[in-house]
Amino acid sequence: MEELKSLIKRTRSGDLEAFTQIVQRFQDMAYGYAYSKLGDFHLAQDVTQEAFMEVYWQLPKLRVPEAFISWFRKIIFKHCDRISRANHIHPISLDAETQEDEMTMVENTSESVQTIRDRNIQEKVMEAIRSLTESQRMVTTLFYINGYSLNEVAEFLEVPMTTVKKRLYDSRKQLKERMMDMVATTLKNNVLPKDFAQRLLMFPFPKHKPEINIVDCPDDSFEVRCVDAQSYFVPFVENGRCDWTFYDNPDGCLTGVYECKVIDTAKWKNGKLVRVWTRFNDFKENGKQDWNEAYYTVENDMFRRVEVKKDKEGKALLSDYFWSGDGSLAKPASVKLKIGASKKGCELNEVVGVSKVTIQGRAYKCLKVVWTGHQSRSSSRIPTVYAEWYVAKNGRTILFRRYNGKEYTKPEKTGSFESLSGNSEVIYKGVSFRHWYDCIPDIIFEE
Repeated sequence: MEELKSLIKRTRSGDLEAFTQIVQRFQDMAYGYAYSKLGDFHLAQDVTQEAFMEVYWQLPKLRVPEAFISWFRKIIFKHCDRISRANHIHPISLDAETQEDEMTMVENTSESVQTIRDRNIQEKVMEAIRSLTESQRMVTTLFYINGYSLNEVAEFLEVPMTTVKKRLYDSRKQLKERMMDMVATTLKNNVLPKDFAQRLLMFPFPKHKPEINIVDCPDDSFEVRCVDAQSYFVPFVENGRCDWTFYDNPDGCLTGVYECKVIDTAKWKNGKLVRVWTRFNDFKENGKQDWNEAYYTVENDMFRRVEVKKDKEGKALLSDYFWSGDGSLAKPASVKLKIGASKKGCELNEVVGVSKVTIQGRAYKCLKVVWTGHQSRSSSRIPTVYAEWYVAKNGRTILFRRYNGKEYTKPEKTGSFESLSGNSEVIYKGVSFRHWYDCIPDIIFEE
């Protein structure tokens, strides 16, 4: 097995295979540690994922590779503490009366008696684990979760092996042999998926939306040349990449990733031609779209989507415009933003001011760009969608926040005004909109 120090060095140089090996070596240890803190397997998996992603982004800052285990354990603890405070976890056991009531309800549900009994047994096991002291619970979970040796557990917790043995002995003594066997079986049946490391690297974003804070700065003003070209989310520079994560509100769970990248660029008249690939992965649909290709011209602080066709000989011909499926023509759009700048038509795109946006503990001064438009079933002139872009001084969009109006879609559909009841609401130019989702770019997590 390759030395951890060597794997850390390779990971720092961008070797994802090395990082995969680190994940595989420590994933069950991290997961078991998180479970011993939270008492919930699903939350423990969330913590494990988010802790490893922080390791990946922060590893270059670890000065002493030998301190990795201690450093990593503190990261896991930090995420456990955050979730504990956010969720106010209070595990509740099923008492005999509750179990009996539940059994009498079986006739009215699709669950079998055996399913109810299995769940009750598991709850008893969870309660037994929670009855241990924290130090006993930690050792027991780490030892049984995936066959780690006493020496490995001692190394991870940074305690003598004799201490690990003593805590494990006390746990067995308290739980008795039969319950201890049930505990061991339950822990082994709830391990992480075998492809956890591969899933982790496929979309390296937190499963839960990081804390976002927005403060308006009415006295500030500046201009930005927008390399993201506002709503297209693709930095129009060579080798540009800007993946976007979609977080539903109010749950704050990652529901999809919009992958964007510039394939190549070339000179075009007085500007530049940009070839872009995009695709969207919707986690609910459990599948990934094929790549879509698009071309844009960037010239004199304006960008426009253009169309590529082939002549009879198969040579590529580039038109000056792109005709969309509804017959509308692509219009030039400004990539230079300043307060008061606007573009009007059936849609409104307006720079309304400066805001300080803090995400993942990192603050950005941004121009706030507001967009309203007509989508879906609207037959009136009232906008159905309101959106906000926050564009930082470096030209990158930091946050996209979408709200839907009353005519966006039918009441029973996802994203309708009615289905978003309870979400935060804004009124813009006399029209009400409710918050649907936030999008955050990869730059937030990579810097």
